[in-house]
Amino acid sequence: MARARAERGSATTLAAGIIVALAALATLLFQLVAAAGERMEAQNVADLSAIAAAITYRDTSSQEGACARARELVLGYSITCEVEGRNVRVTVRRESRFAWITRAHEASAVAGPARGP
Repeated sequence: MARARAERGSATTLAAGIIVALAALATLLFQLVAAAGERMEAQNVADLSAIAAAITYRDTSSQEGACARARELVLGYSITCEVEGRNVRVTVRRESRFAWITRAHEASAVAGPARGP
């Protein structure tokens, strides 16, 4: 009987520990998924701005105009834009919200005229 009283409440402590561990795991998973989403967003922004810049370059033959168009679309990111022949290469970069996973997300895209058959 004395032993039962000594162990009384130990299940509550164990349950509290399990809840804390599960909450920490859920937080970790949330941050990993959010970081993956940030990376995908950076790639989407790079793709979109490269396509827009390539269309502008095709229509105007202006390197400055093409890169200006790419910069208009890339709010919140740092950007580098280069015209290489008839193609436009855009690289975007943004700091991550979760620096312990990765410091920044960087993505590149190249767009230009389609090659014929």
